[in-house]
Amino acid sequence: VKYVNHGIYLQRKTIESNRNYFGKTGILTIADIKTINGIAVRYNYDEFIVEEFSTKKEVLEYFDGLLERVDIIPEKMIIAQGIIESGWGRSKSARECNNYFGLTCRNCGGYVVTSNPNAVYYLKKYETLGDCIQDYANILNTKSSYISFRKIRSDMRKNHRELNSQ
Repeated sequence: VKYVNHGIYLQRKTIESNRNYFGKTGILTIADIKTINGIAVRYNYDEFIVEEFSTKKEVLEYFDGLLERVDIIPEKMIIAQGIIESGWGRSKSARECNNYFGLTCRNCGGYVVTSNPNAVYYLKKYETLGDCIQDYANILNTKSSYISFRKIRSDMRKNHRELNSQ
């Protein structure tokens, strides 16, 4: 969890640095934009296209929206969810698929959870627990079902409150 969050933290710092620099100077280099777009793609966020922005305020709002997605996940929340979904790691999906969160996919050829031969939903199978945690963090940071989670987290940051799972 710490490793995954550290990677997210570094991406967030990159965005914050670019946002702050642009806020002061009104300048972004082509390299900056490529870096921002690389992060945006990972978080299913719109690409930064210079021609689409007509004001400095719009650019800063773009950064704010991206920062709402690119943020760490409270460790206790990830651990608690993994415990609940996997029965303390004893579930078949945790033992055989490194899937501690009950994450599913459509027609991906993962682990079949039903005897129905026409099943289209499978449990995702991961090489490592770290891969599973990375995917879960990405889901929380990108999927529309978790907009309210991201909004609460963003509000906590704006109010200088520690991100926690309480």
